[in-house]
Amino acid sequence: MAGSPQDAAKVMEAVRAHRLVAVIRAARPEAALGAARAVIRGGLALVEVTYSVPDAPAVMRELVSHVQVGIANEEDCQKSLGIEVDVDVERGELDPARYRTLAERVLEQLPGLQKQVITLRDSRSADHNRWSACLHDRTRFLLSRTWDVTDIVDRVGAGDAFAAGFIHGARAFDDDQRALEFATAASCLKHSVPGDFNRVGTAEVERLLRGEASGRVQR
Repeated sequence: MAGSPQDAAKVMEAVRAHRLVAVIRAARPEAALGAARAVIRGGLALVEVTYSVPDAPAVMRELVSHVQVGIANEEDCQKSLGIEVDVDVERGELDPARYRTLAERVLEQLPGLQKQVITLRDSRSADHNRWSACLHDRTRFLLSRTWDVTDIVDRVGAGDAFAAGFIHGARAFDDDQRALEFATAASCLKHSVPGDFNRVGTAEVERLLRGEASGRVQR
């Protein structure tokens, strides 16, 4: 971000007004942290944890200490934040109790976080996954419904679709459970969309949540 402080303030006001999310790419951890601190000062209070390089915990733990809501999967928590729990996604049925323990450890070690959201992917095969998510707000542990996703077209971008869905849900609904369900349904639909962009709208997500999963095109 370049220019005067006034220019930076205008950019961040536009970010908030249009509900944008900052994506930071930097060759050095110091540069990434500097950019992240600037974004946080501008009022963005949510980070998706996906920075998984050898020095990731040193960078990500400092970054997450400044935000209120974290979104990750179990591998991100362990590799990006360095917080270990015995969660093995390869052994079949996922145990929600282990994810609750993982979320509690994240919240314990990062006291500035108000909520930790974790996605759960149970990969039965390359084109058959079970998809859900959980949220811990230091008081309650919430679980979404589990979607049985078959005939997967493209799972790339499902995590981004989940994060976008949760951001929308958090702003649109005053209800963490509803936001969690919306995000999980939105990212469930992404598995049927080729490419890394989720080309579905709010109405389609809401129809799926109401149980309208026939696949019929509606205009």
